[in-house]
Amino acid sequence: MTKNSHDYSNEFQSTANPGPLALSSFAMNTFVYSMYLAQAAGVKNSSVGIGLALFYGGVIQVLAGMWEMKLGDTFHATVFSSYGGFWISFGFINFEGSGIISNYKGDTEMFSNALGIYLLGWTIFTLFMWLCVLRTNWCIITALFLLFITYVMITIGAFTGNDIFDRVGGVFGVVVAFIAWYMALAQLMNKERTYFTLSLFPRFPPNQNEDATTYTFEVDPMTCSGCTKAVENALKKLGGVDSISFDLQKKIVTVETERSPNEIIEAIGKTGKTAVTKS
Repeated sequence: MTKNSHDYSNEFQSTANPGPLALSSFAMNTFVYSMYLAQAAGVKNSSVGIGLALFYGGVIQVLAGMWEMKLGDTFHATVFSSYGGFWISFGFINFEGSGIISNYKGDTEMFSNALGIYLLGWTIFTLFMWLCVLRTNWCIITALFLLFITYVMITIGAFTGNDIFDRVGGVFGVVVAFIAWYMALAQLMNKERTYFTLSLFPRFPPNQNEDATTYTFEVDPMTCSGCTKAVENALKKLGGVDSISFDLQKKIVTVETERSPNEIIEAIGKTGKTAVTKS
């Protein structure tokens, strides 16, 4: 290796999965604000959650989205960064120092309509994101669908001023938060750290996807568990992959997938490795 060359394989192997962090920040903020919406414990003032929204749900989630972008995962980069932006903007709206609410000068009807339009935009966005995951796993399908329902409820609540819709939206939001926490745990828990793992309930369990084909690839370098983990994460993020198996001695990866061989090779290539279809 020359002095000016760069070993990209080591860089990608050392890049952690940002998904659990993003899901945890999203879950925490969704849980807290949904509890406020549901008026749990009689709480109607959500000011305590402003810092949480701006920093943990906002800044942290946007950063996680940028890390997903680095890993080449366009969908999760879009979702995490967008909802991080939502929490930053939502927190800023409710931050007294921003002057946004006071700028309406007591015209509550205009403010409610403006907030309703704002929430309607996020309702539409969430519907679009849900349409993008219908062939992935039941956890994210359910979470995004219930999040869509949550947005529908609080959007109606904003336009009508009827807090019943906010409270119903809050209940749905709490469920969404627990699903997001579950998905974060499912990605964090492995056999090396704990005694059991969690499933994301894939839409097409292994060997049940009629569109799936098995391919074998020679991958280089493929010398350690870190290599296999990097490839496995890349293929899982690609989606449409039913099963992955490794033979470190022969440097072979076997993939059952509905994706084309070129898509698999490209995904593996993003980890700094070279993959070739084995005949």
